[in-house]
Amino acid sequence: MKHRVIEFVGVPGCGKSTITKHVVDKLKCLYKDDIIVRSDISVHINIMWKQRWTIPFFFIYHTIISKAGLKTKYNLLRFICQYSINSFSIIYATYILLFIDAVKKAQNHNMIILLDEGIIQFLTSIPHEYTIIEGNVTDRILNSINELLNASCIIKCTIRDEIAINRIRTRGKVDRFQYNENLKKLLAVKGSNITYILSRISCRIININMEETIEHNTEVVINEILQK
Repeated sequence: MKHRVIEFVGVPGCGKSTITKHVVDKLKCLYKDDIIVRSDISVHINIMWKQRWTIPFFFIYHTIISKAGLKTKYNLLRFICQYSINSFSIIYATYILLFIDAVKKAQNHNMIILLDEGIIQFLTSIPHEYTIIEGNVTDRILNSINELLNASCIIKCTIRDEIAINRIRTRGKVDRFQYNENLKKLLAVKGSNITYILSRISCRIININMEETIEHNTEVVINEILQK
């Protein structure tokens, strides 16, 4: 397998977690390599969500030990301060630091990382309601990790907004999208930011229609990522 890091991107409710699970199960039957998923990387994140008092501690800790460049760390701090200093933005920034370290490790070890939410997904989650434009602080973070993302394989999951909105409103998971009255607008911003980031990197991108069956899409993804 050429790409050691495979990231699924798409708006909330498109089915990233479901297809990731199916692809992981299939790959485990084909490879002896370690298959790493988001939960393997983000142990501290679970503590941060449950015990909010730990958020500043873990963010500072990971900022210090992370192998991310100084420019990336500086821009993440600027990012949090520029938009809003809250638990969501700090936790998402911590996610990015964790994923940067995991991607760098995967490139040097016998590992395959499959992420239903990874660097791109969380990079577009920090601004949330803001459109990423050239030259702003989000764009600067992207530029500082561009080379890292170029080595990944991105699976872009597309779905109609009305289907994604219905899934968000009916699923049990609580997040910022679930109770917001402007879901369509938020999904449009999220989709626009994902499109912008993908236009700025030179990685391999595989497009899949999430309205197809999960079995079909799993086969498409497996066949595509196994190509030399």
